[in-house]
Amino acid sequence: MALMKCPECGKDVSEIAIRCPHCGFLLKVPFYKNGTLLKSVIAILITTLVIGFICYYQYERKQIEQAQNDFNEFLINQHKPHTYKEARQRLVYWDLSAQEALSIFYSLNDDEEKGVPFEETVLYKHWYEYTQNPEIRSK
Repeated sequence: MALMKCPECGKDVSEIAIRCPHCGFLLKVPFYKNGTLLKSVIAILITTLVIGFICYYQYERKQIEQAQNDFNEFLINQHKPHTYKEARQRLVYWDLSAQEALSIFYSLNDDEEKGVPFEETVLYKHWYEYTQNPEIRSK
């Protein structure tokens, strides 16, 4: 530890001392009086606020995505046909061209006439694959 002379009394004093231990002369302005403490507190508060906003934004974004996924699942399950009759009625809700809708409609009629259980139809299998595979749904 290095020593320096007190400008007031001339005695040796440590360089890290704020006041002279002999005469009480103020050698340095304490860090809490020269604004360093205030600047540090402000920097910490700003950093905390920024990190808080980022975390809140990420949380809200995940909540919104989860709500959208839940709503999509609800819509998918609500429009899922369970019988031939429901499938024919719900063709209106699906985004299909007239040709696709007629093709599915006639396919359903043929399968129903043959006595094929609804769960074994191509339409039901396609719907099941669609609901189980998120990559297909996102397209």
